Amino acid sequence: VYHCAATVDDILVKNGWYYVSCPDCRKTVSPTETNFRCDHCKVDIEYPKTRFRLELQVKDRTDTAIFVLFDEIAEQVVHVKLGDLTSNLENGNEGSSELPEQLLNIIGTTHVFQVRMSSYFESRGRRSFTANKILKPTVKVVNIVLEPEDTVANVCSPSSGPPAVKTPILARKRRRLILHSSPDSADVDQKDIVEDLDD
Repeated sequence: VYHCAATVDDILVKNGWYYVSCPDCRKTVSPTETNFRCDHCKVDIEYPKTRFRLELQVKDRTDTAIFVLFDEIAEQVVHVKLGDLTSNLENGNEGSSELPEQLLNIIGTTHVFQVRMSSYFESRGRRSFTANKILKPTVKVVNIVLEPEDTVANVCSPSSGPPAVKTPILARKRRRLILHSSPDSADVDQKDIVEDLDD
């Protein structure tokens, strides 16, 4: 797993920015004369589900790559539900190449993407990865320390091995557990008190 901070440089629309899918397996469905067909589930679908599929060209100081964001992951970046953008689109008009303003607004924004090397895909010289998580802006600055190796160039060079993502080590307080004996018996009272010890 890699974490890298990268800036959205462009949104690629050749394959569209959403797709019509099977509500069960999430794979693309094919239109038929009367409805849709899921070849994976081998069933006809009367009411397919429209899902995000954003191909983002991202960059940092070292390289560029294509990160593909699906559905909930894309919504974390766009901050809008797909249904709000496609409410006026007819079923079957898959992957319109026209980008709504809400999508254009993410160009130039920086995010920390989590990608897995197993999601690597190359077609016609274009390298792409599926982003499976977006770290919140506050998290990327405060809780995660990105090493110099956490770059787009290293994501695109899997031979180097995954970089270590370090988290801050918080100091622990020393504590003392105090047990009080019950005055009526020799048994120890279960009400425990914890006191902080001065360093």
